[in-house]
Amino acid sequence: MEILQILAVSAAVLLGLWFLIWFCIQVPAGMAKVRGRNAVGWVLFGLITNPIVAMLLLWLLGEKRLERA
Repeated sequence: MEILQILAVSAAVLLGLWFLIWFCIQVPAGMAKVRGRNAVGWVLFGLITNPIVAMLLLWLLGEKRLERA
């Protein structure tokens, strides 16, 4: 392989890793924060199960309701 091809493949791999990290961590965390839920817990749930499942559940659950004493 030529050096330009190696650089292009390396750049594509790094871009793919960045997108994967963004998709698996940042998106569920942002969705959880907006809905008033624990971002760390939802990121862990998404990493254990599937980030798409976590995002779908966050979307279906909606915003957290305030509990009355």
